[in-house]
Amino acid sequence: SPASSAGGSEAMAAREADLECEVDAARARRRRAWADLQGVLQQREALGVCMRYVEGSCALVVEQVAARCPDVLHAYSSLSSAVDDGGAAPAAAAEASGDARFRSAGRAAAVGGG
Repeated sequence: SPASSAGGSEAMAAREADLECEVDAARARRRRAWADLQGVLQQREALGVCMRYVEGSCALVVEQVAARCPDVLHAYSSLSSAVDDGGAAPAAAAEASGDARFRSAGRAAAVGGG
């Protein structure tokens, strides 16, 4: 009957409109996800720049310490190796025992005597 075919085409039109809304929503989600991804990539790039700066700064500090206070660098490396090799306890014990070279060179550097 003509009434049932008209009702069928209304249902089809409504379903088509629903599908278009779903497609639009999916596209909007995809755009938001892409924008989020771009933001994450930009943050990652900025973090990489910061990390390279920090690494360069640390290398410069180590070079300056090595030039001015080789004893401090040696003591620091010993403590650092103790932590890397056996955990914090050996490093704490080494620090607590008080390497005189580390303390005196550290005081001189703190005062600006190098």
